[in-house]
Amino acid sequence: MIDRLPPQSLEAEESVLGSILIDRDAIVEVAPILKPDDFYRAANGSIYRAMLDLYERRASSERPSYGT
Repeated sequence: MIDRLPPQSLEAEESVLGSILIDRDAIVEVAPILKPDDFYRAANGSIYRAMLDLYERRASSERPSYGT
């Protein structure tokens, strides 16, 4: 078995994270496609997971509530 690195681009990972930091609505475009486990660098995946959590909290707080 040959030891090979899986395809990776740390620059691309950092670009995605940076884009979300610059434009918080950018996550709407990538969230359906990109998952935290898709990141090669675990730290980048953790950062993205935190961004997703914040996005989901924001989305749920913007939903109208019709309670009494």
